[in-house]
Amino acid sequence: MSDFTVVNMRVRGAKGKVKAWFTLSTGQYEISDMRLIVGANGPFVGFPSKEYTKKDGDKDWIDIVKLVRVDGKLTQESYDLSNAITEAAVAEYERRTHEKIDMPEGEADDSDLPF
Repeated sequence: MSDFTVVNMRVRGAKGKVKAWFTLSTGQYEISDMRLIVGANGPFVGFPSKEYTKKDGDKDWIDIVKLVRVDGKLTQESYDLSNAITEAAVAEYERRTHEKIDMPEGEADDSDLPF
């Protein structure tokens, strides 16, 4: 797994599920506009996405960066990377805000993750 750091974290505030935006740096490249989100099953990271307008005029979102899935499920490597990024983002958030975010114990079900 790659070494990375959470940099340039921008804390949102107490309201809402999105707690912060941040950049993930590997030393060779950076991924901006990642989000730390606290959902019903605990915290997770949201990868960058962008809004677009469909032909019928409705707005929708498309992922710019995705974790690899096979048959609709994250691969073990993607799952482990997602957890590592989430842990790093939570640690940085807690360091900056002194606000604790509880990580769920045991194996999490990734079926409700939006990526």
